[in-house]
Formats: sequence, C-alpha cells, structure tokens
Amino acid sequence: MVTLHDYGLVCAKKNFMHLGANLCSGPAPAKCLPCATGHYGAVKAAATSLGNWASSFAARRVVDRFIAVSHAVARHTGLTQGRAPYDVIPNFVPDDVEVLGPEDACLRGLPGSEFILFVGDLTRLKGIDVLLQAYASLERAPQLVLVGRRVADTPTEFPPNVLVFNMWPHSAIMHAWRRSLFGVLPSVGPEACATVIMEAMASGKAVVATDIGGMPDIVDHGETGLLVPSGDAQALANAMQTLLEDRALLARLEATSLAKVERLKAGAVVTRIEQVYR
Repeated sequence: MVTLHDYGLVCAKKNFMHLGANLCSGPAPAKCLPCATGHYGAVKAAATSLGNWASSFAARRVVDRFIAVSHAVARHTGLTQGRAPYDVIPNFVPDDVEVLGPEDACLRGLPGSEFILFVGDLTRLKGIDVLLQAYASLERAPQLVLVGRRVADTPTEFPPNVLVFNMWPHSAIMHAWRRSLFGVLPSVGPEACATVIMEAMASGKAVVATDIGGMPDIVDHGETGLLVPSGDAQALANAMQTLLEDRALLARLEATSLAKVERLKAGAVVTRIEQVYR
C-alpha cells in the first residue's frame, strides 16, 4: 500500500509543473530532463529523473493498492488510466485543530480590523503575483495579510496595505485564521491537497481558491468557498469583491465550511484509511 501525497510517481520535481510555468501534460524523457535540470541542475536532474522513472515502474508492479490524496493526484499520476487499484482519500487535520492555544507575540502585528488572509510560500507557484494584481483592483478593500516563507521569486516590494509576515508558528496561524475575514489561495500550480484550506474551514472561514489540483475536492464552489480559474487575476478579484460586498453569502459559506470540515478531520479520514488496509 502506498499513499501518494504529491505527483512524485511521475514528476521528479513532484509539483507537475513543466519548467515551473505551466501545468504538465504528462511525463516524457524529452520534457522531464530539461525541466528537472532547471530545478536541480544537470547532474542531479539526470540522477533524480532516472531514479524517479525506475521507482515509478517498480511501484506500479509491486504495489497492491494506491491511495491518492486527491482526484487530481490520481489523474495526473496515471492511476485513473492504469490497472492498479486505488482510492482517493484526502489529507486531514487534527480533530481539535480549531482549539486555540496561547497567543503568540507575533499576533500583535495583525490589523485591529478586518483583513484578508493568505498562508503559504510567497511564490509565483502559489499565485502571489496574481493575488497582488487582483487585490490592487478591489474597491474599499481591507488589508491583505500574507504569512509565509520568502523564496527566490518572492516579490521584493509590496503595496502599503499589504502586511507580510515570515514563518509564523502554527498556533499563531490558527489565531490569524480566526481573526480573518476570509482566506485566499490562488495557486497556479496543482496543489495536491491543501491542508491550509482545511484549517481555514475549521476556523469557520470561507476561502477563495483556484480550480486546479486537489482544491476542488476540498472547496465546494458556492457552498464552502469560491473557485476561480488559476492565473486569472480578474476572476480572483471578482470573487474577493463578492465576499466583501455580500456578507450574507459570506456568512452562509462560513457556516457550511464549519459543518463540512468534519469530514476532513482525523477521526473521519483515518477511519477511511483503516478500511482500505483491512
């Protein structure tokens, strides 16, 4: 039994993005080696790609059953076209994830009024550039709070109304979710199974996310949040503006998120995993 938490069965980089810019159409030596070289360098790319192909070939022949954490993982790794049995079972959050611990000093930097929250690496793959473009077009927008790790392609400058915090402890992030107005996860890459959305839902928050990867498995459009096309700044802005202006809709999404997150907690998900192993 093997659980696929990412696209590593077919992608040496594990993110299923060709040359870091576009969703991959599937593995092929002529594509994978140049793509991996841009990520790892020539020597490591060759070793990593060859090792990945060999392990994938072996896994498909010796593994009795796969568990994919989303339908996107099952589809992009070829499970849906293969012969190997598989199940789709998501990641999960702890049963008590919504229980808040002591407040960390870093929380003092949060706005005292409403704010929109993004949590994740501050990278183009997570849609930071698209988010900043969308946010700039909002009318009467509250502050935007970004909590995450700075990487090589993180923007060097941010607008005045955008607050950026680096690598907070998980307990502080959960406090931030509770205080936020709603969350946004505009990834342009196919997130395998974004637990950050589950944490927002457990905090009773709606999320605007992109309809790529495993996010449609978690976000029920119009029920627990809103889904928009990846890379579409205007669609993202429209969805965010909708939640800013339609507070009745926002309240309904919040209530549904809080109810539906129960199926994504450890108690429910682990039971499903145990059933597969029986």
